[in-house]
Amino acid sequence: MNTLHTPVGNFITTAAVADAVLEYWLLLARSDGYDVVDIPTRDADGHHRTMRLTLTPSQTLAVTRWGTSTHPARDEPAMADLTTKIAAFHAPDPATFIEWDPSSALFDEI
Repeated sequence: MNTLHTPVGNFITTAAVADAVLEYWLLLARSDGYDVVDIPTRDADGHHRTMRLTLTPSQTLAVTRWGTSTHPARDEPAMADLTTKIAAFHAPDPATFIEWDPSSALFDEI
């Protein structure tokens, strides 16, 4: 388990979720982007909660690592969402990507 430190409080979550949140936040910050993500957390009494976290370029995030416990069933939706969002940053931009086809009329003009 880890503690995710945000400007609005500290939240207990798994290492996988905390790392994915930090990675996605860094990608957003580098592109001046914003988003809201749902994060599985645990409160001080051990109850499981879901936190909606706004990620902005100007906020700071930190993680305190204090264990390696994971909860795949609870992490799965958040990890799937964060992984998809992270992958979107690494995908080629369709507006700038042209597939090479030497028989295309487009290349006759070049």
